[in-house]
This record gives sequence, structure tokens and C-alpha cells, in this order.
Amino acid sequence: MSLEVGLLILGIMFIIAAMFSLGRSRKRSAQGKVTARDNLERARQRQGVRDDLESLMVDIEQMARRLSAQLDAKAVQVEKANREADERIAQLLALREQLARPGDPQAMDLTDPAPAPSPGDPAEGDPLTHQVYALADQGLGPGDIARQLNEHAGKVELILALRKA
Repeated sequence: MSLEVGLLILGIMFIIAAMFSLGRSRKRSAQGKVTARDNLERARQRQGVRDDLESLMVDIEQMARRLSAQLDAKAVQVEKANREADERIAQLLALREQLARPGDPQAMDLTDPAPAPSPGDPAEGDPLTHQVYALADQGLGPGDIARQLNEHAGKVELILALRKA
């Protein structure tokens, strides 16, 4: 009987060990398993991302349409400006031919044209230019002139540079 009791105790110990081992593996698999709530939350996140991407795509498409319309409008403006420039060039060429014909009674006399004012010429009527030139003639530098006239030094320097040109 002692052999039977020993085998019985050994069997019971084997069953207990198997139960402990099975419990541990269930805990491990429960940690790795995703619950229904987790799946639902992930699906909601994916749907939210998908909705955001679709909204972004619609916005990009609308912006592309607007930009395309603006580019088309600018192209029309450029074409119109080119046509106008071509017409003006044709008019100037016709005038040039008309002026170049000697003995033509309608040709204009270009022998003594009025002198064109230079870009920095104060005779153009700008009072600031007159003042800057007068102060420069008195020996003041651009910084002093700018302070005295309450103007930017760069503007005064530009006016003086145009005078030299």
C-alpha cells in the first residue's frame, strides 16, 4: 500500500504543478491579448485619422482649384499686356518710318529737339530734390541733410546719386 500512496501523492503533486503552470500561461496570454475596448478605441483613432486625411485632401483640392484659377487669370493679363505692347511697338515703328522719310510734308522736324531733363535734374519740379541739392551744395553730408529735412538717409543718398548720374 505504501507504493500506491506514494504514486497517489506523486500524481496529486503533478496535477498541482500542471495547474500552476496553466495559470501562469493564462496570465501571460491575458496580458498580450487585446480587449474589445482596446480594439474599439483603435478603430475610432483610425477612423479619426482617416476623416482628417479626407478633410485635408478636400482642402488641398480646393486650394489647387483656386490657385489654378488665379494662374489662369494672370496668364490672361500677361497675354493682354503682350498684345498691347506689340501694338505700341508697331505704332512706334510706324512713327519711326514716318519720321525717317526725307521731304515728307507730314514728317516731323527732329533737327532741334528740346533737351530732355536728366533723371537727377532738379528742374523736374520736386521740392525735396531742390532742398537736398541746395544743402549738398552748402557742403552738408547725406546724414546731416536727412536729419535737417526729416527724411531717410537712404532717400537723400539716392537723390544725390541720381544727381551724379
